Amino acid sequence: MVKQKAVFFLRHYNDIDHIVPVIYKWLVMQKGPVDVVITSNPGYLNDYRIQFLRQYEDLQLHFIGDFLPEKQREQVYREYRINQMMRYHPIRVAYKIPKKIRNRFFPVRSRALYDTPFVERMLNELFKDVDRGIVVLDWIATGMMNTPQLKFVKPVISTAKARGFRAISLPHGDSPYHSRMETIDDLNYSGLNSYAVGELFDYVVVPNELCARRYRPHMDSNRIKVLGSPRFNDEWLNILAALHPRYETEKEEGKLKVVLFLRHGGYPIFWEEVMRTMRLVTQFSEVCLIVKPHTRNSGLQQLIKAYPELNTASVPHLEFVSDDVHSVSLLHWADMVIDLGNSVVYEAVKRGKPVLAMEYLHAGYSTIAYYMKRCAMCCRDDLYDTIQSFVENRHYQLYDDEERKRFIQEIVEVPDANVLERYVLFLERCLEQDAITKSAELGEHV
Repeated sequence: MVKQKAVFFLRHYNDIDHIVPVIYKWLVMQKGPVDVVITSNPGYLNDYRIQFLRQYEDLQLHFIGDFLPEKQREQVYREYRINQMMRYHPIRVAYKIPKKIRNRFFPVRSRALYDTPFVERMLNELFKDVDRGIVVLDWIATGMMNTPQLKFVKPVISTAKARGFRAISLPHGDSPYHSRMETIDDLNYSGLNSYAVGELFDYVVVPNELCARRYRPHMDSNRIKVLGSPRFNDEWLNILAALHPRYETEKEEGKLKVVLFLRHGGYPIFWEEVMRTMRLVTQFSEVCLIVKPHTRNSGLQQLIKAYPELNTASVPHLEFVSDDVHSVSLLHWADMVIDLGNSVVYEAVKRGKPVLAMEYLHAGYSTIAYYMKRCAMCCRDDLYDTIQSFVENRHYQLYDDEERKRFIQEIVEVPDANVLERYVLFLERCLEQDAITKSAELGEHV
C-alpha cells in the first residue's frame, strides 16, 4: 500500500490564520496523514485554531525544536522564553542588542536549529516510510531569507525535491493594497523584486490576481495558482465564528464599538496623523475605541515616538490590547473597523460590518478603497462625518451592494465559493505528480 503524507511548516500568526483552514479541509476530506511543524514559537501550539485541529486522528503536531537532541531541545525552549520576555519588555531590549551578541546568547536558535544537516534529519524523520509527500510553507520574500526562522527554507525545499516531493507555498495573507509600491523604502517598484524567491517552489498559491501579479514577472504562470482565499471564504468563517475567544470590555457599554488595527512598521504609515486620528475618534463620547497592534511589528513604537504622552488613562473610552486578544475576536466585537491596510478586515467586509479605509494615513491605495469607494477616508472630514453618521444611526449603510459583491468575487471567492475543497484537490494533484515523476524515473507507465 502506498503511503503518503503532507507536512506543513507554520512560522507565525498569519500562517496559522490562512493555512489552518486548508489543513482542516484536508483532514475532513481524509486525504491522508498531516504533520504540522511550528517553526518560530512553541507557544503557537496552544493557539485556538491549532487546538481545533487536534480532534483529527490523522494530525501530528510538532515544535521544530523537538527534533533536536534532548540537551539542545531544553536549551532552545529556554532561549525562546527569554526572547519572549525581551520582546514584550517596554523598551524591547532584545531588538537593541547587536546581532552578533544576540546570536551568542541564542546559539541553538541562531545556528543549529536551521542548518542543512538538521533540516535533512528532520525531514527524514517526518517522511520515514513515506512513498509520496508534499511540503507546504508560507509565502517568503527575498528580504526574509537571512532571518533565523527562514534559513531553513532552502534546505527544506532542496531536501524535499531530492526525494521527488513537491514544495508548495500557500498564502499567509492577502494584498491589502491595490498599489504596487507597498513597503516604506520602495520608490521605484524595487519591492516587487522580493517575490522572485517564489521561483524556489514548485508552485506558489495565491488567493487572487492582486497577489498573483507579484509573482508573474518571476515565474512561469503555470506554477502560480489562483485558488481564492482560504481565510475569508464562508465555510471557514462559519467554523471560526464558533471557535474564537470572545472579547468584551467594561468601556463599551452603550457605545459605538470601533477597532483600529495598526499596520506593520515596515509600511509607509504617517504615524503622527494616526495619533491625531485616534484623538479625532475618541472625542466622540459615544465611541469606544480599541487599538490592536500588529502581531509582528506593532507600530506602537512609532506612535510613542510621535506622542510620548500617549496614555489611555486620560481617555476612558480608549484601550490598547495585546497579542492575547485575537483579531477575529475584535472583528466580532466591533460595530465598525478602522483600517490602515490589513487584509484581516476582509472578514468584516464579508460579515457586512463597515470598514473605513484610512487613505490619508498611508502612502498606498488600499484594496478596500479601490473596490468600495464610500469606504475610502481621504481626509479628516470624511472620517468625522462617517463616525457622526454611525453615532446618529447604527444601521447607516456604508457599502454599495454591487461594489461589495465585486470585491468578494474578485478577492475572496475566486473563481467560486468552493475555496477549501479547491485547495485540497490541488495539493492532492501535487502528490499524484510525485507518483508520476517517480514512475517515469523507473521507466514505468502510469
